[in-house]
Amino acid sequence: MNKQMNAPELDIQDHFDANIQANNMGEWQQKYDQISEGAFYGSIKHLSLPKIKLFAEQSSRALKQQCSAGEAGLWLGFSDSADFKINGRTGKRDQMYYCSGLADFELVTPEHFSIYSLVMPTQVVESLLQTQQTDLHSLQLAKAAPTTVAQVKYYVEHLMSGNFLPASCDDLLLDSIADILQADQIENQEGLNSSQRYRVVKRVNEYLNDEKLKKPVTVGALIEVAFVSRRTLQYCMQSCLGLSPKQYISLLRLNQIRRRFLDPDESKNISELAFEHGYFHLGQFGQDYKRLFGETPGQTIARYRPH
Repeated sequence: MNKQMNAPELDIQDHFDANIQANNMGEWQQKYDQISEGAFYGSIKHLSLPKIKLFAEQSSRALKQQCSAGEAGLWLGFSDSADFKINGRTGKRDQMYYCSGLADFELVTPEHFSIYSLVMPTQVVESLLQTQQTDLHSLQLAKAAPTTVAQVKYYVEHLMSGNFLPASCDDLLLDSIADILQADQIENQEGLNSSQRYRVVKRVNEYLNDEKLKKPVTVGALIEVAFVSRRTLQYCMQSCLGLSPKQYISLLRLNQIRRRFLDPDESKNISELAFEHGYFHLGQFGQDYKRLFGETPGQTIARYRPH
């Protein structure tokens, strides 16, 4: 049975002025300019774990914020809000950013904005990175898989809501954060080891489910879900599978169509299934199918479907 601990004690502060809120972020170096009209209300929740400091901040009015965590190490943040700007980029709910705790960044936030921040000291960050090289000097958009980002968000939101987590909750957080940093190291390294290459291919496989293969799939879409460059994706797939991304998509799709042909309960004809799976040129589909399976679609159906 997992040990449970009482939820760590939260320090909660309410504010009715943006400047006061900026000044009450502990060691943070903040400057807030209110840019929408009306009375301001905001709050800060602060939680200190053995290896990580957590912050949850809310603000009722649109703000321009100059931010720095004010200490060496790593800052990592995400928001539940939409339509904000971070260093001029449009931020989204499903994105996570990180940089050195001493690096400056700028937020332009809408009304009713919330943001979560994690700050880790240098020695903790070094233990996560080990010998890997990651650029912490400028703001980075985390390229980790959405499930990894979601895991970090779950732990943080759960803790900041005063809920229970296992006694090693900071280690659980650090483990997921390490996955995020490692995902970006894959992109930054010139050479990838076999486990890193396989991790890229695994992301592709998780994306290419049966429903996705029923629609046209681009290499650009695979690049987005694998969080690597086109060149790195090509390298990883050639290394692990001996196939280019386009070849792999085509082979998976053809195999899926064949399984449909073999299904005795399938009622759709050849052209309908081909169109459903993104083949809009039936002649090309027929050639690709025969090249792979050594028979035409019609021959497959005649062989395996009951008459």
